[in-house]
Amino acid sequence: MQNNESSNLSTPRIVLGILTLVIGFLAPLATPLVWNMNLPDAVKTVISGALVFGIPEVLMIAAIAIMGKETWEWIKSKLWGALEFISPQKVSKTRYYVGVSLFSFCLIEGAVELNSTLIQTWLGDSLLAFQWTMNVLFLLSFIIAGGDFWDKIRALFIYDK
Repeated sequence: MQNNESSNLSTPRIVLGILTLVIGFLAPLATPLVWNMNLPDAVKTVISGALVFGIPEVLMIAAIAIMGKETWEWIKSKLWGALEFISPQKVSKTRYYVGVSLFSFCLIEGAVELNSTLIQTWLGDSLLAFQWTMNVLFLLSFIIAGGDFWDKIRALFIYDK
């Protein structure tokens, strides 16, 4: 997409590819709808599993095929550019420690909440909202802590002899 980027992005093929990509990413959100259907539990399980672990990947590959590799690389570079702007590789010491503290707090709170019926009863109807808030804070901790923190977390999953 070196020359004439903007005119290439308005083609129906690109729009269809982006629409396919978005539907793929949103597919897991349809899982509660499946569980409210009048189907056997085994069928609900298979459909829900596909919505979470199969359909998003298949639709992502289909979207790339529809858009073309060149357009996909352009979109990917724009997304990574936005992430780099939001969470730079190097951050200040204070910002790093705030992010790590928030990350640690969310992990500890999750373990305590999971094993404490007292907290679950105390939160009552607010439990779901509280859990979503903690999930958002957990994700924000990665952004606040910066790219170096991401690299450290990623290194936990890499086996190096």
